[in-house]
Amino acid sequence: MKRVCHLLLTILVIFSLTACASSEVSREESTYEKDGFTVDREAGTITKGEDVYHYKVTGSENTRGITITYPNGATYYFTWSGNVGTGGWSDDYDPDRYVDGDTLCDVISFEPPKETRSSGGYPLFGLLFIAIGLFSAWNPTAAWYLEWGWRYKDAEPSDTALMIERIGGVFAILVGIVVMFL
Repeated sequence: MKRVCHLLLTILVIFSLTACASSEVSREESTYEKDGFTVDREAGTITKGEDVYHYKVTGSENTRGITITYPNGATYYFTWSGNVGTGGWSDDYDPDRYVDGDTLCDVISFEPPKETRSSGGYPLFGLLFIAIGLFSAWNPTAAWYLEWGWRYKDAEPSDTALMIERIGGVFAILVGIVVMFL
């Protein structure tokens, strides 16, 4: 009965440490005004006065690009890949007539990709650490025999060795939780 209580308590601690908080997804407005420009995200347009600029953002979390098409058909483009960005414009771009591409990128808040890991953690390694930790904390004698006892003939673990196995198991559980989510 005591072991069942320890197991349930361990599981309860793990679930309470890994509980997900509710996250509220904020929706950005599809049309907004900024610095005298009107941006329509759904249509992919930026309007200032009579001029309507069409834009398209492409890419993933590691590479991101934008192409802006001016009212006269000229284009401005900029692409970020890692820490390097390259850009330019077509030959028919008129800097005296139209707003420059950097300003239009600022209006739509186009930013380079952020440095992130794609997985958000290492769940398989975390689960492995948690499983090993649960085994060591739940049955330190068996964990000691798997780690040390098989090397010696007729060996018995001391109370200190069992306590260290149990503490190591709890530590492995905590490491597993951290590895899963960071």
